[in-house]
Amino acid sequence: MLLFTGACSENTITGATLLPMMKTTDSVELIFFKSPDSTRFFTYIATTDKLLIANLVHDVCGAVQQERDCPKEGKIYCFSAGQIINTIYFVAEDAHCRHMRYIRNGRLYFFSLSEQLANQLTWYKSMAREPSGTDSTNYQLNRHVR
Repeated sequence: MLLFTGACSENTITGATLLPMMKTTDSVELIFFKSPDSTRFFTYIATTDKLLIANLVHDVCGAVQQERDCPKEGKIYCFSAGQIINTIYFVAEDAHCRHMRYIRNGRLYFFSLSEQLANQLTWYKSMAREPSGTDSTNYQLNRHVR
């Protein structure tokens, strides 16, 4: 019986097995697109909020979900010790399409996005500000390296 359970768990793909280093995330930068799927105009905010990070890590360590074809609302840069360890795209406001996704080993993986994390992202979106320029080109040039 234990061998059967072990074999089943090996066939289940989870974010925890795909990218175990997500558990070392110590800060995030939240990017909110002004128009879905349009990365040129956005607002952003950086945070070390432990509760937000714990909820994010919990959600992306879960089981891989079925692919969803929904426009992205934003992305999250995840940092550990000043280095980007992952970039996650998300849909939080559309409850019927709520999810996160990232690329690992050349494949796109989808994860559930909890209502709690969606609410936190909505709150942070209200606090986010435009970069000093008006597009992502200026943002990249003016961005401070952690």
